Amino acid sequence: MTVLTVLGYVVFWLVVGAGLLSIPFGLPGPLIIALAALVLGYVTDWTVLSLAAGLVLTGLAVLAEIADNLLGAAGARRYGGSRWGMAGALVGSIVGALIGLPIAFVGSVAGAFLGLFVGALVAELLVQRDLRQALRAGYGAFLGRTAALMLKMFLGVAMVLWLGFALWG
Repeated sequence: MTVLTVLGYVVFWLVVGAGLLSIPFGLPGPLIIALAALVLGYVTDWTVLSLAAGLVLTGLAVLAEIADNLLGAAGARRYGGSRWGMAGALVGSIVGALIGLPIAFVGSVAGAFLGLFVGALVAELLVQRDLRQALRAGYGAFLGRTAALMLKMFLGVAMVLWLGFALWG
């Protein structure tokens, strides 16, 4: 192996590691991992990693991102929230993440979780005017977001393991 090849693999695994570590912070880690895999496949003319493997990893990444965006809202719905509560959870999560950005490392994640809860709560209060039901919907949104984060992390780890086996196995 040439020095350039070794350097390429080091950069590849650093990017993959950064993608995996970014997941708990609400960033699109699986997409970063899939993009790194596609670049590796492309620059090696698909001899190190096949196009099919790259596309499967991309599909897993897209699935993780869709789940990440929908499970919080679905949790609000599961706990009795209306469509407005689901929309409030989604908007609150995005606004909370943006507000939390200035706080290093955990600000955007904490902001997203808090915003999700508050968004569902406020939307339900505006629609149903029942504090108990609104709190329940906010709690459901929080549980859904927690499940989404766990699923996204699981898929990210699975992608990294698959890459490891594909490249060294």
